[in-house]
Amino acid sequence: MKKIHVFILILLFGSLNACKQNLIEASQPKAAKTAKQAKARLLAAPKWEIDEMYEDNQLVYIKGQKPSVDLEMDLEWVSFKDDGIFEVKTRDEVLDTSLRYELDETSNILKIYDSNEKGDFENWKIESGSVYSNSFEMSLVDINNGNEFTSVKIKMKTL
Repeated sequence: MKKIHVFILILLFGSLNACKQNLIEASQPKAAKTAKQAKARLLAAPKWEIDEMYEDNQLVYIKGQKPSVDLEMDLEWVSFKDDGIFEVKTRDEVLDTSLRYELDETSNILKIYDSNEKGDFENWKIESGSVYSNSFEMSLVDINNGNEFTSVKIKMKTL
């Protein structure tokens, strides 16, 4: 009789542990799996703001703190529009709507570029796996002085 009780307790404990693990996994945010899913999540939030910025894998900015490097622009927010417009609002400039984004479903990324010219934004990308319902990362690898690479990663969150 005692063996049956022990067996039942073990089964119950195992079942409760499995349920707990499933609840933990279900509560974790899930990354987008496709470029279309990433686009839908980016469109769902009206505006996004910078949370952190990394240059060559070194943290250079955290929201609410003074940057450790001179940022070229003081970004207030960004927004994705359904027609492919990537709006950028800086604190000292008017709203810029010349930037565009496009889906690259083969690579599962969104590319950001300047519609007026192929310039600074043509190398920015957002990988689908970095897009969640409340945050995303955009990254850039740029070539300076011919051989020197600089990587920038910006973590954005909903505003």
